[in-house]
Amino acid sequence: MARSRNRSPARELRDSEDATAIAINPAGLVDVGQQFNGSVTFFSPFPQYTGIGTGFITPGEVSSNHNFFPVPTLAYSQPLDGDSAVGIAVYGNGGLDTSYDIFNPNTKSQGVFGTGVTGVDLIQTFISVGNARRFGNVSVGVAPFVVVQRFTA
Repeated sequence: MARSRNRSPARELRDSEDATAIAINPAGLVDVGQQFNGSVTFFSPFPQYTGIGTGFITPGEVSSNHNFFPVPTLAYSQPLDGDSAVGIAVYGNGGLDTSYDIFNPNTKSQGVFGTGVTGVDLIQTFISVGNARRFGNVSVGVAPFVVVQRFTA
């Protein structure tokens, strides 16, 4: 026999379930209570290229030496009273790192272009501090963020 959950009407309308709500809908902070959340997602694009009829570029199918990238998330929410809350989140937004450390038969030297290791590295970290307040049936939130990005090629 299936059991139904007893849920309040206010609970039915709420979308946010945890402190990471600050990243997509900071108004939801008023509904999640005090929480600390952390996670790591692994991004795995397996970057590669195929060189056909190349002059200086390494020919054939060439895969990157880097294929797995951790993308961390940390978030904290703190109710101030029954109708307001604050929170902070630090989270990654993808990122990518390729490294092609191979021998190039066209140039008789190391690297895709014959100039050593070739690749790119992109890292993005978002830091967001938010505040939310409920006004009757409506919640309003604001969460400005700062982005720290590093790119090397």
